[in-house]
Amino acid sequence: MAVGSSSSVKKSVENDRKKKVCVECGSTAEKAYKELRGGIIRLSHCELCSSIVDKYIEYDPILIILDILLHKEQAYRHLLFNRRVDIHWQLSVVFLLCDAYIKWWYLKHFDYVNNTNSKHSKNQEISLLELQFYVMLCAAVVEFVAFLAFTYNVLKLVSVTTGKIANSSFKDISLALLVSSFAKTFVVPVVLWGSNEMGVFLPLTRLLVMTSNSESLKVLLNISFVRAFIVVLFANIFVLFLSYSLIDRIIDLVFMQYI
Repeated sequence: MAVGSSSSVKKSVENDRKKKVCVECGSTAEKAYKELRGGIIRLSHCELCSSIVDKYIEYDPILIILDILLHKEQAYRHLLFNRRVDIHWQLSVVFLLCDAYIKWWYLKHFDYVNNTNSKHSKNQEISLLELQFYVMLCAAVVEFVAFLAFTYNVLKLVSVTTGKIANSSFKDISLALLVSSFAKTFVVPVVLWGSNEMGVFLPLTRLLVMTSNSESLKVLLNISFVRAFIVVLFANIFVLFLSYSLIDRIIDLVFMQYI
């Protein structure tokens, strides 16, 4: 099947020097497409399953995002193996800001707001809120690094006995977890617009992030979803334990002098 050349198509496959992966069966393919005369692109077929190697080359990005949201293996294979992703730092910053904002929102509405309203002037309250956000951002960074490190080390420990993921680098695993954490951005609009169901929505969002992380690791490492989910679940439990046992105490000490 031939499709017309366009800048969006070329951009999504510009890193074609490396071998690709068939999004249907996961086998290695030499190329995802062939470029013919006149800039015409012909999608390649997998030698093993005879399907198009990567149908997402000609898909609109919105459709790719929807399939990723639906946890489709084909979409994750396209994103992790066949598409060049150069926005690692941008994704990290966005997700860390989302985590920090949620922490700051909880802090502002439930922990310290009554004390700050009664003991400080308006300018002092604004300065304290700004300080709180920066502290929450630092806490989010520590938790995120702990999550990545715990997940990577557990997966490597598992690979010692299974031998399946010994060649996976920290960068590959980190990128897989990053691109599959898109659901973190869903919380911010709900907080901004206000909702009476925050106690339900936030846990559901966390669950969506966990299942997305698990699906991403499953595709990247070729392991079962259950095994990937168990690793992600224990990583989240470890981060929660770290937050409640250490990070929250440090935050209390930082804010004690202002309250």
